[in-house]
Formats: sequence, structure tokens, C-alpha cells
Amino acid sequence: MHLFYHGVFSMKSSILAISTAALISTAANAQTSASTLETSSPEQFAICDVRQVITKETLAKVPAQASGGCDTGGGGEKSCQVNVGATAPNYILDRGDTRNACFKLPDGGDNPCAFVRYGPVVFSSNTAASQTMSTDSGRVAVQLVVGQFQVNTSADESVIQSNLRLVVGRQFIIKRTRASNSTVSLECKKPNGEQFINLIPGEDHSGGKIKQVSVENGGAFDLYVLQVVR
Repeated sequence: MHLFYHGVFSMKSSILAISTAALISTAANAQTSASTLETSSPEQFAICDVRQVITKETLAKVPAQASGGCDTGGGGEKSCQVNVGATAPNYILDRGDTRNACFKLPDGGDNPCAFVRYGPVVFSSNTAASQTMSTDSGRVAVQLVVGQFQVNTSADESVIQSNLRLVVGRQFIIKRTRASNSTVSLECKKPNGEQFINLIPGEDHSGGKIKQVSVENGGAFDLYVLQVVR
């Protein structure tokens, strides 16, 4: 009987030892699998927001006027040119508001302004204009006066995509409004805390890691396909 119990006890001890070894082996395999999964998981490059800014301009008529004048001089057929420029950095000329003035000079005769011929007002830009005047009468001073607008600028800013996760080796898409007054930027933060901003399209501050793959026409939008490279 003693031998029987001893055999049963030895068998239970062996089974327990095998079970313990199996558990240790399973735990080790699970740890190895978890380590392998972690190693093979996608490599995150950055988390980004996509910000769009649409600039708007409005015009307001101002009392201030731009003007210039010239002296035709005397003697026979003669001409002079007047040049006019906007009077402030945020002013532009009003092409629909132009007028002339003429002033008789002391040696100009009886009514020299009646014989002045005014050429067309030529706008070389929104802030500059010129006009040529000619006469075969007496000497006069002629003037060009142009109205002005003040240009007021405002910006409509919004985040159109947030928490965009950029992964190394993967492509992503940025939607940009097809308008000259629209700018889109990719504002990113890397896992190490480093931050950078890329203009789409435009300057790259990602260290050359973000590459443009293609641009697709989406009607009112352009779809920029980009990729994070190694």
C-alpha cells in the first residue's frame, strides 16, 4: 500500500512539473509574440492638423484723392504727361473716378484751356496711372485727379482636418480649395515633441520626409496625395 501511494504521489508531482513548464513556455511565447507585434506595428511620424486660411478683401471709398499735374510750356504744338500714384500703401486707384483740371498761366493767352486735348488715362497697375495732354495754344498747367479705395483685408481661418496620423511609408490626402486667396498648411507634432509646419503646396519643414505623390482635380478642390518616406 505504501508503494502504491508513493507511486501516485510521484505521478502527481510529474504532472505538476509538466504543467508548470507548459505555463512558463506559454508565457514566454506570448511575450515573444507581443514583442514581435510591437516591433512590426506602424511607425508613427507625426500627428497633424490641416489648417486652411481664406483671405478676403473689401474696398471702401475714401475722401483722399490722388493727383498729379504738368506744365505744357509755351510755343507751338506741345504736350506733357501726368503721373499719379496711390497716396497710401493700402489704397488703390478708382478706375471709374477720373477727372481733369486746367489752369491758365500768366503767359498763356486769352483762353488756352479750351484748346487742350486730353489723352486716355492709362492704368499701369491698381496704384499707378498716367495721362498725356497736348495743345497748340498758350501755356497751361493741367491736372489729373483720381479717386481711391482703401483695401481692407480679413482672414477666415479653420481647421479642416484634425489629429491626422502620419505613418512612415503610408500615403495621405490633403484637400485644398482651388482659389488664389486660399492657403493650406500641415501643422504637425512628432512623438519627440518637435513641431513643424508645411505649406500645401509650398515649403517643406519635415526634413524631407513628406513627399508629394500627385495632385488630383476634385472640381472646386485639389486633392494632394502625399507620402511619408523613410
